[in-house]
Amino acid sequence: MKATIKTNTIRLLLCLLTISLFPAIGIGQKSQTSTAVPSKDLYLKAFKVRSGVSFNQSGVTSVNEFAYVLSKGVSYVLTSSQAENPNVKMRMQLFDRNHKLLASNFDEGKKKFYSAIQYKCTTSGLHYLAFSCEGSGGAGEKTECKGEGILKFSN
Repeated sequence: MKATIKTNTIRLLLCLLTISLFPAIGIGQKSQTSTAVPSKDLYLKAFKVRSGVSFNQSGVTSVNEFAYVLSKGVSYVLTSSQAENPNVKMRMQLFDRNHKLLASNFDEGKKKFYSAIQYKCTTSGLHYLAFSCEGSGGAGEKTECKGEGILKFSN
């Protein structure tokens, strides 16, 4: 009985601490995905993206994939910062724990890249963030792609 009370007290304190540290969590966003980037976001984590491999026939390099735990009801923004080669774009994709695609910054129909992904999480748990570089280089062309994928809370 005392162990249960102690455990519940610790959980409550952790919840209160989390709420006090992150008061700007954007709960209640209307859309699942959007290309608009909110003006006030709270930085969460940067993922280093490094790709110095040859482009394959479709112009895509290897994928840098990272696992991260997202929380249900919380809105997130995923952006990228990339330097050096203007002919190379960074594709960002968000997958659930079963590797089902949830969101991407590339519209297959329009063949257009967007600068960010805005996503309201519907299931707490492990998610995968995947980054790959795409360019106009032909097969075998050596092009280095450096950058960061940046995950933020959305306001």
